[in-house]
Amino acid sequence: MKKILVPVDFSATAENAADYATDLAHGIGARVELLNVFQFPNFLLLPHFWYGRLMNIGS
Repeated sequence: MKKILVPVDFSATAENAADYATDLAHGIGARVELLNVFQFPNFLLLPHFWYGRLMNIGS
């Protein structure tokens, strides 16, 4: 099975890439799979950001 993996971020460029991949897939008998990855903002990953919020639970 042939697959074309297309990363998308909902931008116009990603839409163009998906269109191109679709056309290519039709030509070679492949299927297109779209992949969107979300990254949390860095400040959400820092322990000090959550520490104060967790200490206030139940207060």
